[in-house]
Amino acid sequence: MGADAQSEDSSALQFSMAQGDAETLELLLRAGMTPSRPSMVLHAVQVDSVECLLVLAHYGIDWQSYASALVIEASAHGCLRAISHILAQPLAFDRQALSRALTPAVRVGSSKIVALLLKHGADPANDNSVALKTAIDCGEWTMARLLIAAGARAADLPGGAFIRTFEAGELPLTIELLKDGVEVHTALIGQFTAERLTQSMPPEVLFVNRHGNPHPKPICESRLAFARRICVKAAMDEDEAAPATLWLAKVLAIAPHTLT
Repeated sequence: MGADAQSEDSSALQFSMAQGDAETLELLLRAGMTPSRPSMVLHAVQVDSVECLLVLAHYGIDWQSYASALVIEASAHGCLRAISHILAQPLAFDRQALSRALTPAVRVGSSKIVALLLKHGADPANDNSVALKTAIDCGEWTMARLLIAAGARAADLPGGAFIRTFEAGELPLTIELLKDGVEVHTALIGQFTAERLTQSMPPEVLFVNRHGNPHPKPICESRLAFARRICVKAAMDEDEAAPATLWLAKVLAIAPHTLT
């Protein structure tokens, strides 16, 4: 078969898979056409066509060797049927690939895919809990709670994630982040609060930045005591305090026993 004919075969197969047209795909394979490269199977996954995957397997096209890559692709396109079918195969999946697939699944808003990946061994703490950070950035609170329950580490998150969580009114998740060691410091809750707190905070919790200005250090073991200090300042200057400061005060006022 000449190069032109092979190219036409590949184009026809690729088009049928991209359309999720299993019937046409089967006719082409029955006529003797074969994919020029295994990556063409990605087109079937991108349109969530389990039927095309079944046809390919029936005609001996090996897509299972690329199953880990297909998992990531299916997650990125929110293709629940395809990823469910792939993960149901008796294969040894690369845990790193499963873990990497969590973040794109979060981005497309599929909690079902996230739950499925976790069930099959994805590590939610992979790459400094980037999937959890993505969930919070995207306001996907159900998935954030799911990831934390599965082992994502709030301590890996930048402080801005904490701010977004309690400003969104997610009280239970805010408490979980505090308990799990999320970074909390005054620079993240408004310049007003930071400036006033630096005037009264002891030297051991301050550092001098590159401009020569004192700023609070990130809080570690003392973060809860520090949070209470913020609440005192918020109570004194309620009219001017940042909304995030008042939310932290609300968290501590409602459930202080959970934070000790």
